[in-house]
Amino acid sequence: MKSPTLLKELTFAYRTLIETIGRYLVAGSIGAMTNITLLFIFTEYIGLHYLVSAGISFILACGVGFSLQKFWTFQDRSVESIHTQAAGYFVISTINFFLNIALLYFLVEWTHIWYILAQVIVSALIAVSSFILYRHVIFLVKK
Repeated sequence: MKSPTLLKELTFAYRTLIETIGRYLVAGSIGAMTNITLLFIFTEYIGLHYLVSAGISFILACGVGFSLQKFWTFQDRSVESIHTQAAGYFVISTINFFLNIALLYFLVEWTHIWYILAQVIVSALIAVSSFILYRHVIFLVKK
């Protein structure tokens, strides 16, 4: 039989994980909306080529996403290693961008999955792997 203290600790750890995942999903959604909104503004209102707009909006959305993930999702208030964390976050985001394109292409062209369903599958896979990397590598909480 588990001790009441152990059960409380496990319950707290589980609740904390679920809350962190919830914040992660909200922050990721805000980052995605930032990217799409800026892409639209830069292309439609400023008149930039859509690929230039995509590059600028991607970089700015990474800044928004990094800030939200660091300070809100993972509640990492330290600033000592912020430059290293930001670089790691940007590298992961860039890899995810190319991984998204490659997996989307594979699922649509080779397995003939509908492109919207394929994007949902790819997004879920990338979200899970990114959460693990952010939690255990980029924003690792030292005990």
